[in-house]
Amino acid sequence: MKPFSFNAEANAKLVERYPQANGFAYSFKALPKDGRDAIVRSFITEGIPYAFQQTPLLYEMARDFVAGQLGIEARQVTMIGSARIGYSLAPPPSYGLPFGAESDLDFTVFSKTLFDGLVSDFSYWERDLATGQMKRTGASRERFWDENLQLVPQNIKRGFIDPYKIPNNYDGARNISQTLWTLQEKLKATEGAPKARHVSMRVYENWRAYARQQSLNLGHCLRNVKV
Repeated sequence: MKPFSFNAEANAKLVERYPQANGFAYSFKALPKDGRDAIVRSFITEGIPYAFQQTPLLYEMARDFVAGQLGIEARQVTMIGSARIGYSLAPPPSYGLPFGAESDLDFTVFSKTLFDGLVSDFSYWERDLATGQMKRTGASRERFWDENLQLVPQNIKRGFIDPYKIPNNYDGARNISQTLWTLQEKLKATEGAPKARHVSMRVYENWRAYARQQSLNLGHCLRNVKV
């Protein structure tokens, strides 16, 4: 019987629920590409996030709230980023900076239905701009429209979409924006809830698209992290 290709040294640095930044970087780099999904699944997706380690039931209530507002199941909602693991996963020099009140709560959703709805929202936005039904006013919120019009189709091909890059004139984007605003206000009013600067969300078509993008992001981030 052929055994599992088990990296004991990498495993030893991941025995804590929230592994140290250097150990996490070492283990991710030590594993082959086809083995990195395990790290993404175990430490970037599942379990109670670092930000809610003292209030795990509150995290589940937040997931339930988001899922209820968006018409999906709570298991399709998770949290990533520094709120998940306890420190920034952005490229150096930010890598390893601890989660704090100036950090974000970054939610991720896996839902083909929501994804397809946002793709439709984007198409309607493109059409409305082209036909003049939506006009530019020069408002500050439109600063990045041209950039988003180019970037969103690229992201769609990779299986994800950032709702905030679509104006709230459209149902899917507006519902997510309102959900996140309400969630942030509810957390502010809840004793013991983590303090955060902003609450965001990215929607993925499916788990595979998510795992692929997370592996790419982590590979880019950790490329210049010395371990």
